[in-house]
Amino acid sequence: MSLIKRIFQATYNEITKPSSFTKGEEFEEFVINELFPKNLYKILEKTHNYNETKNNFIESVLNPDIKFQCKKTKKVFWIECKFRTDWDTNNMIDAVSENQLKRHQKIKEPVFFVIGLGENPKKIEDLYLIPISKIYPKLYPNYAENFSINEIPILNIF
Repeated sequence: MSLIKRIFQATYNEITKPSSFTKGEEFEEFVINELFPKNLYKILEKTHNYNETKNNFIESVLNPDIKFQCKKTKKVFWIECKFRTDWDTNNMIDAVSENQLKRHQKIKEPVFFVIGLGENPKKIEDLYLIPISKIYPKLYPNYAENFSINEIPILNIF
């Protein structure tokens, strides 16, 4: 494929990508760079992006988003990233689907959900780190507040 065709295809892919996927990918980058930086954590696995999977299903996209290893403790864990713009009209947030929760509960390593709220996935207003054993499909603010992240990057947790 010529260079011009590849540039056109890449541009077309970005323009036609649903905004929810773009925001999700930007939030994943925030989580990697700000919460689990490479000087403290190693990425062992990461799910494929939208453009890689839109035409060909890749089974590993069913895993949580990122598998990390803490460089200090050598502990391995998974992170599922969820970006939301705000609480819904019932003052709740859709945190995870029942199917995704059931799939992730079968994983042998610990799984945590990082939920970010705000208008911009690169500038999060509220941030929560919830272990899979404590997450529910829908969350109220007063419950989520128990898992608020105050320390960035996340240290001494893993």
